Order: sequence, then C-alpha cells, then structure tokens
Amino acid sequence: MIAENLKSSGDLNSLIQTNIHLCKLLDPLLYLRDAASYGPLAILRAAENGNENTARKSLQVGVELDCCVYWGKSLLCLAAANGNDGVLKLFLASNESIDPDEENSDGETPLVCAAKWGHEVVVKQLLLTGRVDVNFVYLGFTPLCYAAWNGHKAVVNLLLDAEGINLDFAHSDGRTAIDLAAESRDKSVVKLLIAAGADLGGKG
Repeated sequence: MIAENLKSSGDLNSLIQTNIHLCKLLDPLLYLRDAASYGPLAILRAAENGNENTARKSLQVGVELDCCVYWGKSLLCLAAANGNDGVLKLFLASNESIDPDEENSDGETPLVCAAKWGHEVVVKQLLLTGRVDVNFVYLGFTPLCYAAWNGHKAVVNLLLDAEGINLDFAHSDGRTAIDLAAESRDKSVVKLLIAAGADLGGKG
C-alpha cells in the first residue's frame, strides 16, 4: 500500500489532503504512526493548543495518557496550564483510572497549574472530580496561595468553596494566601479572603 511506504508523517498527511475519501481511510493511520514514532507529538500539541479533534483522534487510536510527557509536563498539566478545558474534559473522560491529581516530574499537579494561571473553568473541572488535593503544596505554596498571589479572584472564589480548603496555610517564611494577595496589591482578593475568615495575624 502507498501509505505504508511513505517515510514521513508529513508525506502521509499531504496524501491525505488530496482526497476526502483518502482522508477518512488514512487519517487513523496518520495518528497511529504519530503515536508510534513521535512520542506521540499530535496529542501533546493538542493538550498545549486546545485542539479537541486531534486529542479525540489520538485517544481513539489508543494513545495512553500516562505515557506522554513534554518537558516534564504530563498531558493533564499541559492542558490545565494552558486553560484547555475541552481537551482536559476529554482526557478525564477517556479512562476512569486517570489520576486528575498526578504530579509532573517537577512536582506540579494540574490544579496547581490551573490556579497559577487563573483558568477558572479548568479549576472547576478538577474540583468536580472530587479527587484532587486542594491543599497540595508545590514549592512551598498551595493552589489558593498561587491564585491569590496572581490576583485570580474567580479561582480564589472557587477554591474557597472547596471542601477542606486551608485558608491559612503558611509558607516556611510565614506568608499565607492573604499576605500574598496583599503583596500583589489586589484589594478585591484580600477582601474575599477576609470575608472567608482568613487569619489577619500573619506576616502581612
């Protein structure tokens, strides 16, 4: 078969684009080849860029989520850090054994990634799984600390409603979420934390 003798995925993709019927027949082969040869690149890019169609096709040909890592980041963390809630939803629904709290090689979890960058919908998705540690500590700070520090009010609000949230978790230097919010001069987040009952006796 011609497709099997093409050496690169680029050549195969070019062939696919020439005919809609070929596209339907050979598209799965392209994703299978990607999965076998590139580590698999297609789904990694989908996680980073939010391409749900590519993510779905990669999953359909059997790409395993826990085998895909890019610069130390798992697929879940890539999707979470970039706010790609649609792709994240696909990943979480693809396998019941997927751990939504899986750490990156550097110790981040998807929730930490999403909270740092203020991705409200992703944070909500992860919290709804009921299987994430809302007080997970990464480099001395919790997701709430990161969200408060970066002024992500909507994310702070979600985390404050999470069961078991530790409002007053303190870094080794004594700073809590309210101290970090004060440092960033975000009065709205400070007020939110005060209303939630944050301890005002910290470093700030």
